[in-house]
Amino acid sequence: MSELGSKEGQGQDEKTPFFDSSKISDKKATEHFANVEGAAERAKQAERARIAAEKEAREVHAADIRAASEQMKKAQKAEKTSNKASGVFAGNHKWLFIIILLVAILATVGIVYYFASTSKTKEEQVEEKVESFKENCNSEIRENEYCFDALDDFEAYISNEKNLDAKVILLKNYEEYVMSEFGDAGRVKDFLDENISGDYTERNKEDLCGIYKDLYYESDNWEEYVKDCEL
Repeated sequence: MSELGSKEGQGQDEKTPFFDSSKISDKKATEHFANVEGAAERAKQAERARIAAEKEAREVHAADIRAASEQMKKAQKAEKTSNKASGVFAGNHKWLFIIILLVAILATVGIVYYFASTSKTKEEQVEEKVESFKENCNSEIRENEYCFDALDDFEAYISNEKNLDAKVILLKNYEEYVMSEFGDAGRVKDFLDENISGDYTERNKEDLCGIYKDLYYESDNWEEYVKDCEL
């Protein structure tokens, strides 16, 4: 029995592999080290990914800051340009207002002067002109002993006068002043002859004849009176 049992035991040993528990331990150790090394690599990759993401985020943030800074500079530059243009416009606007104000004042003065002058009667205007001529002539006589310029101006004024009633009055004052101051009958006679043409009324003609009469009386030339008074 013992031999049989021994043989049977030997036969079973030959058919069934021998189980070694140390090999299990080796296999687990190998898998453990493999897993540890893989986890470390994965951790490194994750760290590199995190660093890259942070770098990209910093770069994006820096780009945003630069873009905002440039936008702010452009806005400040545009504001300065606008303020400068506004300042120039404000300065021009001020001078334009002053010019308009001066023009308005001058226009007002001109209108007032116009209505003041036209409100005067023609006789008053003639009287003022005669007095002005006498003052200018007397001032010139003190310097030159004869009023060349003032007399020329007065003759031009009389020749351009369109109102015949006023013109006769001016001619009368002209004859009286020139004859009393200078006795220049020839000049007075020539000037009267130049200004007797026109659509004079009968009253005007009578007054002109009276002027000629005064001239001939002062110059003692009565022979010419009747002929020249036939106007």
